[in-house]
Amino acid sequence: MRKAFCLMALAAVAGCSDSGDDMGVDAGGPGADLSGKPDLAGRDLAGRDIAMPRDMVVDDGAPDAQPDLLQEDLAQADFAQTDFAQADLAQADLAQADLVVEDFAIGMDFTALDDLAIGPDLTAAIDLAMPVGDLAMPDLTPPPDMTVLPPFGLPVTYAAAMGAYQIAIGDFNKDGSPDLVMSSFDANLVDVFLNNGDGTFKAARAYPTGMGPTGVVIADFDKDGNLDLAVANQIDGTASILLGDGKGAFAAAVAVGAGAKGHGIAAGDMNNDGNIDLVVANSSANKVSVLRGDGKGGFALPASSVAGTFPKGVALGDFNKDGFLDIAVTNAGDGTVGVLLSSGNGAFKAQVAHATAEFANGVGTADLDGDGNLDLVVSNGGAGNISVLLGDGKGGFGAPTNTTVGNLPGGLAIADFNGDQHLDVAVANGTDPNGKNLGVSVLLGDGKGGLGAQTAFFSGQEGSPVWLAAGVLKKNGRHPDLAVCFGGMPAAISVLPNQYP
Repeated sequence: MRKAFCLMALAAVAGCSDSGDDMGVDAGGPGADLSGKPDLAGRDLAGRDIAMPRDMVVDDGAPDAQPDLLQEDLAQADFAQTDFAQADLAQADLAQADLVVEDFAIGMDFTALDDLAIGPDLTAAIDLAMPVGDLAMPDLTPPPDMTVLPPFGLPVTYAAAMGAYQIAIGDFNKDGSPDLVMSSFDANLVDVFLNNGDGTFKAARAYPTGMGPTGVVIADFDKDGNLDLAVANQIDGTASILLGDGKGAFAAAVAVGAGAKGHGIAAGDMNNDGNIDLVVANSSANKVSVLRGDGKGGFALPASSVAGTFPKGVALGDFNKDGFLDIAVTNAGDGTVGVLLSSGNGAFKAQVAHATAEFANGVGTADLDGDGNLDLVVSNGGAGNISVLLGDGKGGFGAPTNTTVGNLPGGLAIADFNGDQHLDVAVANGTDPNGKNLGVSVLLGDGKGGLGAQTAFFSGQEGSPVWLAAGVLKKNGRHPDLAVCFGGMPAAISVLPNQYP
């Protein structure tokens, strides 16, 4: 079980509006066709799907009812989470393979729970009688050292289950407005929040999962055009698959083996067979596992590769431009990010580890310097900073450039928050030694791979932020908003509206 002291998490994906004002980072939407769609470098990555969770998944509100940014995430407590969701990239049809972002959470409890013979409760969905409450939260006064006005306004808060771990965004009912899903480790369920169409959300509907759900990822696993969910369950070593009906509801969870003590999870077509696969970080085994999808919602037994010590977060991207997805995994125990390049036949080469800083946690990938090569961004929970590692397009990465953020940084999101056509980074900070909520840090990018000094924004609760995600949550919105979930009390999520003009 989780200890109270943990490193928070979140991975996120960035969104952009159909007006072309924003650049975003994301994994592909369900069955997304990447043929002829240029990425930031103008490359054509035909025939490959990427799905992501995310911390959250993001949509630009386009009338095609397809979510443009699906992100995932991360989470809280002992577990790391990755989310990839499949979606189209809004800005200039950015190529999906180059823009995958993940979020993860780091925990302090390293006790293995692999041998517990605990099966998931796969009962039908439960409608929780949880009031939305005072959405405007006018009584919440931010601390004097945190910003409220542009680009992010006063948070809007919604009741959720206890023990939030990760949050992701996807258009579950095809109404053109992105919805939210949040995993709850304590309650053994996921909460789904449907969008009212104006960027506000209905009360949560809960769906049971396996034991100790951590990461959640969104993709179309059965090729029916509807978004589905996959959830890593840390305690019972399974992944829960919940197939969507395209109307905002999900079938009862089906459990598949996912390896010991799964934390981060990502989704993508790893062998280019047209089916979405799953990638899970197995922290107690120091491995990453790939579960091959059959295109019908089913998955094969996991095939594992060696990672570093205590792997947590996972991100997918084509780091060497060979047309196959590669794996990046944060190794919390040795302060590195490991890169496993695809062999092109569904297998992976030995990990190459790159030093970051103490307790590497969340990880995301995008082209931060505009050279056409994917770069890596890592949050380092023990060091209180973010590392940027620039990619060479051949699978290698340079030395990290570190920028200070808040205490215990966890999940991160990459997006163009201020509309200057440069990708920025947001990260969820934990609490300081006195229990003070340190909110959300936003670091603006310079388009050359550099990040400016952080600006801290009020996240809307006194509890500890464990994960955030970025995306345009309101129809016709111009810039990505932020969604944050909190571990412990209060049991809630909050949405920070982007008010940048």
